[in-house]
Amino acid sequence: RFGVTSWPTVILLDAQGREQQRLVGLGAPGELERALNDLCEGAPPAPSRGGSELHPELPHPLRFPAGLAVNRDRLYIADSGRHRILECSHGGRVLRQFGLGTADFMDGNLAEAAFHRPQGLVLERESLYVADTGNHAVRRINLATGQVDTLCGNGRPGTPVEGPVAQPRQVALDHPVGLAIADNQLHIAMAGDNRLWSFHLGLRSLQWRAGSGAIDERDGSGHMAAFAQPTGLAVVQQVLYVADALGSSIRAVQLRGDLVQTLVGQGTWRFGAEDGPRGQASLQYPQAIALSPDAPVLWIADTGNGRLRTLRLGGGDLVTQPLPRRLHGPAGLAVGAGAVWIAETDAHAVLRFDPDSGVLSEVPISE
Repeated sequence: RFGVTSWPTVILLDAQGREQQRLVGLGAPGELERALNDLCEGAPPAPSRGGSELHPELPHPLRFPAGLAVNRDRLYIADSGRHRILECSHGGRVLRQFGLGTADFMDGNLAEAAFHRPQGLVLERESLYVADTGNHAVRRINLATGQVDTLCGNGRPGTPVEGPVAQPRQVALDHPVGLAIADNQLHIAMAGDNRLWSFHLGLRSLQWRAGSGAIDERDGSGHMAAFAQPTGLAVVQQVLYVADALGSSIRAVQLRGDLVQTLVGQGTWRFGAEDGPRGQASLQYPQAIALSPDAPVLWIADTGNGRLRTLRLGGGDLVTQPLPRRLHGPAGLAVGAGAVWIAETDAHAVLRFDPDSGVLSEVPISE
């Protein structure tokens, strides 16, 4: 209705619902704040409510949690709104915090390192890899020492360049969001340029794997294919699964040959909530996926529909998991320790879902 043709687009409306300004693209720092100030200039002040609030909003221990990672005794949370990574017990007790909690870009130990809107997480032995989205960087936390370093990213959005990475802080990335790791390669979903990249941890080199860069839903080989804001990744047996958010789809990339195929999705800008066979099923803005460690099942955070969905690999149907309530903006998933862990981002919470009993409970994060 508003004629939006590109992502991101921000439309500012006045109190009568009339469009006053339109910001297309990521914009310059402070552009949105200046536009809001211009829009509010001359507006009457808000009426006084008088006295104190009867029911003030309680502070949340988390603020817009996003990526999750889990192993047999730890839960890791990208607390995106507070610019930090939390290491917790499965019961929610915070054991360590990585990042000062302020939006900055610094390597170092627990008392020095800083992140900016971290999102995707992936765990590999003693290393936790972080898609530090606000810094346009990929970071690594050494869990044994607590040291944080940067694999690539210079703090500003830019066009990545293939090849060896000699100076990590001189490499440009564009909104890395999702991560997956296999065969010593860290796969990166770059939401800003609609492409998939791989960072070889041994060779320390960056490779453009798939996606033309155009916002589209096109299958094919490598650079001929197209994605529409890829956000979540999961990998198993040389297949990389992709949550393609704007395409409302789940894609698969054969890592031998980089052939891209659509598993679920009806095309760009088409979305829905239908279960069933892949050719008919639909999603709405899925942002995270995770693979079950003991079954060929892909779990999907169907963010736009507020649902938890599953797709049985090998040709199975898309199924909505029965939950006691609708989820509020789920944007992170992890499967492990006998449960599905959900970052309920818009509710500032992390949930634990038991697939066997069907019980959904909130993880009480306590510092």
